[in-house]
Amino acid sequence: EADSKIMELGDDSDGEIGNVFSFDATQRLVQTASRIDDQEFLQKTFKKLYQDNGYGVRDRIVEHASEFLTEESLRKLYHDYTGGAPDCRDAQQARILAEGLSGQLKDPELFEAELRKVSEHYYCAKLPELAEVYLAAGRLDEVAENLEKWLSLVPAQYKSKLEKLAQEIYAETNDQGSLIKTLTGQFLSAASSKAYQSLSKILSPADLSALVDRLREAALKGPSLNFSQVHFFLENGEPDTAASLVSKFSQDLNGDLYYPLPDLAKAFEATGQALAATLVFRALLLSILKRATT
Repeated sequence: EADSKIMELGDDSDGEIGNVFSFDATQRLVQTASRIDDQEFLQKTFKKLYQDNGYGVRDRIVEHASEFLTEESLRKLYHDYTGGAPDCRDAQQARILAEGLSGQLKDPELFEAELRKVSEHYYCAKLPELAEVYLAAGRLDEVAENLEKWLSLVPAQYKSKLEKLAQEIYAETNDQGSLIKTLTGQFLSAASSKAYQSLSKILSPADLSALVDRLREAALKGPSLNFSQVHFFLENGEPDTAASLVSKFSQDLNGDLYYPLPDLAKAFEATGQALAATLVFRALLLSILKRATT
């Protein structure tokens, strides 16, 4: 309960103070609450904590609600927060809590209904979480049936989480065709040595080589510089291809991205790709001069 006062008095620009409450305090609360039998008291405590969550550091409590609340208590709280929520000052907070509680109930239909209340885009972005709720409910077959459709709907920035889940499910259900399709799509969109290693276990050397050829051809056609592809070709022993990508799309080098670029330039130096290294260093120098900073 001291979080808001402490957050007001401290400088939490690096997030460390908030993390003490979001993670450590939440863990302590859950550990303690799980040893308490009085469900009515726990419900009141839950509501009291969420009456004032201005800094958002109590958000994760609801994610662990099933660890200390019975199904009956979870459903009562869910109905309270969807029925006007007299114990919640913020309507948006009430909606978020209703969504979290429906997930904790391991009720996929209820959780999906909550997601759709917001917007279709929000629903699509939350498909990885929906899949996890289905799995928590023991409904693996339904997830496997819907994965292809969900993968086509989920926005790109949330896709990797669902792809990882899909790989695990396809491996568990021994669906080799779908597993290869998912891994191949992931490799072509965001090439990595990890994805390459996974594919090397299920593809023949000839098919794996053909896939790398497809990636190389697509990368060189553009339309822009893809850093995951550059790093893959460097790690996979093709510095010439990586250097060609940087040379062709040098206009996409943003010198403001200080942290990843020096290592990239040094990697090119180490493999004798002087032109590519120079292009990266030049982008960094131009950014420094433009901003007039050290």
